[in-house]
Amino acid sequence: MGFCHFDYMSSPEWMKVRKKVMERDHSECVVCGHFSIGNEVHHETYDNVGKPEEADDCVTVCREHHKGLENTKRYLKVNHDSKTTHKPRV
Repeated sequence: MGFCHFDYMSSPEWMKVRKKVMERDHSECVVCGHFSIGNEVHHETYDNVGKPEEADDCVTVCREHHKGLENTKRYLKVNHDSKTTHKPRV
């Protein structure tokens, strides 16, 4: 059976990764700094989906920047240790 994105996004595994990402980023958009518990988690890579996924594969973004990143297929380069982000124009 193949991978189903919808099933994964509602799985306990994803919820665990999502929680780690939101905690690491303090629920702030890494692009603009907007704080919201409603912020979203964006995959920087889908290479590890379906395998043990790491929080470093993802970043917290506000809805506006998430849409922009998805529509343009751009990725952020985030140094999670120093919290510096090379921000794309979205």
